[in-house]
Order: sequence, then C-alpha cells, then structure tokens
Amino acid sequence: VAMLLINAALLVVVFLAVARGYEKNKGKSPRGIQSFFEPIILFVRDEVVKPNIGPRYESFLPYMLTLFFFILFGNLLGLLPGAGNLTGNIAVTVTLAVLTFIITNFNGNKAYWSHIFWTPGVPLYLRWIILPVEVVGLFTKPFALTIRLFVAITAGHIVLLSLICLAFIFKSALVG
Repeated sequence: VAMLLINAALLVVVFLAVARGYEKNKGKSPRGIQSFFEPIILFVRDEVVKPNIGPRYESFLPYMLTLFFFILFGNLLGLLPGAGNLTGNIAVTVTLAVLTFIITNFNGNKAYWSHIFWTPGVPLYLRWIILPVEVVGLFTKPFALTIRLFVAITAGHIVLLSLICLAFIFKSALVG
C-alpha cells in the first residue's frame, strides 16, 4: 500500500510538472521534464494506442497512458533497494485487469459484439463451436494477462533471491 501511494504521488507530481511545462511552452519546443516525457507519450499514442484501437483512440488515450506510466513507474520504483514492486502483488494486477475488462466491454460497439457472438467468415456449423470458445476467451484474457504480469515480476524476484542464497549455501562472500 505504501508503494502504491508513493507511486501515485510520484505520478501526480511528475505529470503536473509536465502539464505546467506544456501550458508554459505552448507553440515552442518542449523544455525540462516535458522534453523527456513528450516523446514517450507520443510513442505510446502513435505506435501503441492508435494502431490497436483505431479511430476512437482519443477517448481511451488518457486511460492507456495512465496504465502505461503506472506500471512503468511501479516497476522502476521496485528496482530500488528495499522497495516493493507493485506488479509483484496479484491484487494490483487483478485490479488493472478488471478495470480494463470493464472499459473494453462497456465500450464495445456492434462490430465488437458481433465478432464475439456471431464470428464473421466462419461456416455456420462451426459458429456453434466457436461461440462458447469466444465467450470463455472474453473472461480468460484478463485472467491470463493478470497472471502473466504478476509471474514475470515474481519470477525475477525469485531468481534474485536464489542467486543471493547461493552465497549462504556455499558459505562464501566471493560466490555472492
């Protein structure tokens, strides 16, 4: 919880500074902290969000940027000695997955739901087989993404702890 609050406070402080820089330098080239974050924001917008969401990307851009920087800052803070990693906690990853699941499904249009319930281009006799697969996939994707993010971070911690324990097993600081 402490790391979550530190992460949130850091995000607010950094991006208020970026917003102030944007307002101050309107029409000019970015300076200071804004010049560091603007290319990252443009990359996420142009290379990640826009190609994957399509023409309605602007309504999802604030959420996607928040998600991106929340995970980035949380993982970078987790590299500090004695700090806890946010995405190494299953509760955090479940919350991110549930929020994304809700946003995705409540904003799904007719084409989105027709691809799930009546998959185009599939023969009629196969549609009755694909329908349950699609519905199950709708719920397993957030679960799978939750587990992937959690396991990736946790596995890194386990490997580090295993390597540190070798120093104690072999009773040698040189091995450590």
